[in-house]
Amino acid sequence: MELPTKAASSLESRALGMALGHAVGDAFGATREFAEPDPTFSHTEIVGGGTFGWRAGQPTDDTDLAMIVLRSMPSRTEFDLKAMRSLLIEWHECEPIDIGVTIRQAIVRLKRGAALGGDPETHSEANGSLMRVAGLSLLDLPWMPPFLKILEDQTRLTHGHENCVLADRILISGLRAGLRGGDRKEVIRAMRLSAHGNKWPFDISGVATLSWDQLPTTGWVCDTLHAAFWSIVNCRSFEEAMVKLAARGGDADTTCAVAGALFGSFSGVDNLPTRWLNVIEAKEEIEHLVESLLR
Repeated sequence: MELPTKAASSLESRALGMALGHAVGDAFGATREFAEPDPTFSHTEIVGGGTFGWRAGQPTDDTDLAMIVLRSMPSRTEFDLKAMRSLLIEWHECEPIDIGVTIRQAIVRLKRGAALGGDPETHSEANGSLMRVAGLSLLDLPWMPPFLKILEDQTRLTHGHENCVLADRILISGLRAGLRGGDRKEVIRAMRLSAHGNKWPFDISGVATLSWDQLPTTGWVCDTLHAAFWSIVNCRSFEEAMVKLAARGGDADTTCAVAGALFGSFSGVDNLPTRWLNVIEAKEEIEHLVESLLR
């Protein structure tokens, strides 16, 4: 099944597609967060509401945290973990509407002076690192130290479980393939190879064969990664992916955000639905962050 869109030709289009695709997915899925599956696929627009009463296009914690990662990158060859700690604490003190338990506890520990490398004994397998990590795919560094250390330190800052570290690696592998000019098939291949090479303890290819009504969309990091992977294998367009994932309910804002980043990384910003993109409150700030990195 081929994606019926023309792949983006420029890095800027793909980078903006990745970052804004994440934000669009977040806002679209927020309405359906914690909802039961809806086989009628009736949710087709960004309208806000949901459990937290979001404004249409308002960023949830997924977009807030993804922008914190982008702000912690002085350039495409640097990542400032200390800056990220400060930005996380600042964000927490603004009392965000929605913040996961693991993230909240980790920030409290950071306020008390916890090590920047994170706590490897933290056993939470929540998706709070996966939902923010996409921006690190813009780092122009080889797939080896120091990049792998940057990626792992970012994860373990809040999520110490090995499955969180591996999920971030697999997602970034796919995003980098897209940003570097790969098409949908190459993104899928990169994620499969990464899962195999990193000894992912699940059959990621088998996940792609699940039917829509079998697809888990919980806040477990493995479910979120698998749902995003399922969408790029089984959905013909960004819009179809968002509608089908949001209809599954559960942690819909995060599954849609992660899938949105993947789709945007190879299809580019011009293939995001304009009617959705135009209501994203953080659109201009995200564009500025991405374009500043690419200069």
